[in-house]
Amino acid sequence: MTRALALAGDGGFGGFGALGGEAEDVGEREVGLKLWEGKYQFRTEMLPSFVGEAFGRKIFSTGKSLNFIRYSCQDSDWVATREKLSNTGGMLQYSDIVGLERSIDTAYQIASRRLFDIFFEKYGLLQHLRALKQYLLLGHGDFADQLMESLAPNLARPANTLYRHNLTATLETAIRQSSAQYDPPDVLRRLDARMLEYSHGEIGWDVFTLEYKVDAPIDTVIDSEAMIKYLKLFNHLWKIKRIESALSKGWMRIAGGARTFLRLPGTCASARGVPLHG
Repeated sequence: MTRALALAGDGGFGGFGALGGEAEDVGEREVGLKLWEGKYQFRTEMLPSFVGEAFGRKIFSTGKSLNFIRYSCQDSDWVATREKLSNTGGMLQYSDIVGLERSIDTAYQIASRRLFDIFFEKYGLLQHLRALKQYLLLGHGDFADQLMESLAPNLARPANTLYRHNLTATLETAIRQSSAQYDPPDVLRRLDARMLEYSHGEIGWDVFTLEYKVDAPIDTVIDSEAMIKYLKLFNHLWKIKRIESALSKGWMRIAGGARTFLRLPGTCASARGVPLHG
C-alpha cells in the first residue's frame, strides 16, 4: 500500500501523510508554485507507525513529483515512467521495511531524474536562466549599449508621455543591431520593455524596465518572487550602466576639448605637460 501510494501520482497519496486541496481539480494545469507547494500538505499525524517522518516525506515528495510530471508537465512518456516505477520492487510487506525503503528510494531517484530531464530537455530551463543573465543582468554588453543609446532621448522625457509600443519597437531595433539577434526566437519573444508605475514628476529613466516572461511549468522554478528580484537587479544595473555611459561621454568631451585647445597657436608650449585633470 505504501509503495502504491507513492507511485500513484494522481492524488492517491492524499490519504497518506498528505492532504489534497479539496476544492481544486487535480486534472487542471496549475500555475507556478500552486501545485508544487499548495496542492498538498505533509501531515505527520497521518503517518503509519512503521514509517518515520524522514521516510514519509520521501514518499510524499515522490508522489507529488509524479503528480507534477503528469498534470503540469504533460509528460508524453508518463506511461513509460510509471512502468519503470512499478518495476522498482517485487511484492513487499509491511514487515520488510528495508525492502520498502529500497523500493521507495529507487522510485524517488527515477521520479527526480525524470523531473530534471523534463525541465532541462523539454522546457529548456538552462536556456531561460542564460537569457535572464544575458538580458536582465546585462550580460549582452553590446545589446545593453545599443538599447541605452536608442532609448536615451525618450527616457529623458516625462514618464507620462511615453508609450509602451515605442519602447517595444526600440527594443526590437536594439536586438536586430546587436549580437542578441542570434539568440533563439523563443527567447527573444519572451523579452518585453515596459514602464513601472510612476508618480508625478518622474521621467522615463525612473520607470523603464525589461521583462522576461516564462510559462508553466518553468514558472515553478523561476517563480514570481524570483522574477521580482531579477527586475530589481536589472533596475540597479541599468542605473549603473547609465552612469557609466554619462561618465564615458563626459570624458570623451573633455579629452576632445583638450586636444582642440592644444592645437591652438601659442598654447602648445605653455600647456605642454599640464595633465587633463588639472
